[in-house]
Amino acid sequence: IAAINNTSSMMEFVATQMMSGDYSIIAGYIYPDQKNSSMNIAHFAQTGLGLPDRDYYFKTDASVKSIQDAYKTYLTTLFDLVGEANSEEKAAIVYKIEKQLAAAHKTRVERRIIKENYNKLAVADLNKRHPKIGWAKMFQMGMETDSVDVAQTAYYDKLNAMLASVPLNDWKIYLKANSIGSHDGILGKPFQDAAFEYTKVISGQSVQQ
Repeated sequence: IAAINNTSSMMEFVATQMMSGDYSIIAGYIYPDQKNSSMNIAHFAQTGLGLPDRDYYFKTDASVKSIQDAYKTYLTTLFDLVGEANSEEKAAIVYKIEKQLAAAHKTRVERRIIKENYNKLAVADLNKRHPKIGWAKMFQMGMETDSVDVAQTAYYDKLNAMLASVPLNDWKIYLKANSIGSHDGILGKPFQDAAFEYTKVISGQSVQQ
């Protein structure tokens, strides 16, 4: 992540991580085409959030506020545990990016409408629509295809715009938090404890397993 010096190298990192199963701002999967089950295609869905759902970023009732606070504390702790300075400030940057992405997410109800979450598009057209994402280059890295299903296009429209508007250093902070959080279960007890302190507020589980 430290070596990322422009949007192109950042998206190359994102794609490499995704292909190893570590998702951040792009989530791609291979399974049958919904309109032609005899053929597998790549499907891309909205992603990028640390809270369970987009609504958690916008609701203001006390129960959700406690989850938001627990998540911000978790992010701060992750940065503390890896020796990062200004951990609260960096956690706030991550949360701000996620909230912007969440604004473009479809709700759970909207995602139930199957036909509105199927958008088969040519990679060439996607590349023109999202020049900052750079779909064509990403597919050249090991997922060559001429068309894909982008389930929630508004999310990727927003991501493309944010890749131009959000400072690169903020994205690097976001990606660092995402990478640490993706591996908190194997990084040792302090990381596992931090994850549990956050998730217990959602699950209600009182004892760490």
